[in-house]
Amino acid sequence: MPAQTAYHLDIAIGFKPGIEGRRRIRFSDRDESAIANPLVESGFRFEVESGEGEEPKAYIRRAATPSGKSTGLDCGRGVAIALEDPAAVVTIRFTGEPPDGVVISARQRDQRAATVTLLPNPQGPAWDARIEGRDIVQVAVRVRGRGSAILQSICAYRATVGPSTIQISALFGDGVVARTEISGRPGQVVRPNSNPDGSD
Repeated sequence: MPAQTAYHLDIAIGFKPGIEGRRRIRFSDRDESAIANPLVESGFRFEVESGEGEEPKAYIRRAATPSGKSTGLDCGRGVAIALEDPAAVVTIRFTGEPPDGVVISARQRDQRAATVTLLPNPQGPAWDARIEGRDIVQVAVRVRGRGSAILQSICAYRATVGPSTIQISALFGDGVVARTEISGRPGQVVRPNSNPDGSD
């Protein structure tokens, strides 16, 4: 698109929530052991589901993967993860075989489903799940058939609630001819008035 000179710009800037305040638990650097079930730690509650007729127990285990062994929380037939404080984004790293062997789902405070995106981790056999919503309160890892899953880590981020400020610059050639700053809160749409020559 060829460059054009403008004397008046009418634009709208929408502010969306950012994320802050990471809470993280890593199971990948722990020794193998039996642990409490449910396990409550750092604002998370993990409850592991065992097979039918088995006593529900939880373990930190080392599991074989195509590139070696991986340590983490053994998800059994599934693990329900409750968040003490609702989060806007939750990320988990796990070994398994989604989507056939392992299913990740999440619920928000109003019981609507959150969005789950799965990506293979480039550094090894693990998968990364990124979960997004307004106020996520529960994440579920379900293991199907003869599959297995090891939860290596989980991180939760809350949404920013304060105002954000951005800078807008008007350029002419290689020079800045006008500059302004605007502020807004998540969900707001702000319409700044930018006049490169200072007039309408």
